[in-house]
Amino acid sequence: MQQSRIDVLVNNAGYALVGPLEETSIEEIRTQFETNFFGAIKDMQLVIPIMRKQSGKIVNITSMSGRVAVPLDSIYHGTKFTLEGVSECIRYELGLFGIKIVLVEPGAVGSNFWFNTSSILPIDFQNS
Repeated sequence: MQQSRIDVLVNNAGYALVGPLEETSIEEIRTQFETNFFGAIKDMQLVIPIMRKQSGKIVNITSMSGRVAVPLDSIYHGTKFTLEGVSECIRYELGLFGIKIVLVEPGAVGSNFWFNTSSILPIDFQNS
């Protein structure tokens, strides 16, 4: 039987939920955290046991939003700050096993990110 090998995991899933906290439902918040945070956690938990045996690299794509917050983006920032914190902690835990944790914190870049934004504001990001 051939042993599985995973050298790199890249966690890149995410979207922004834009709007005031007071008008954001708990369900919307849970969905945001499921995608932006818990999805990455689940993936890491799946690959870490394999990487412990061989080393590897986990790349978590967060955002400048994991370091600096702006109004009307509190839930998105919360997911990114959380992923940043966990990544920094496990960097120490897993470094002993030759597993490197890399954070990529892009700022504003030309992409389709804003077309996938969920907004509770009367803003049309696609046509602004």
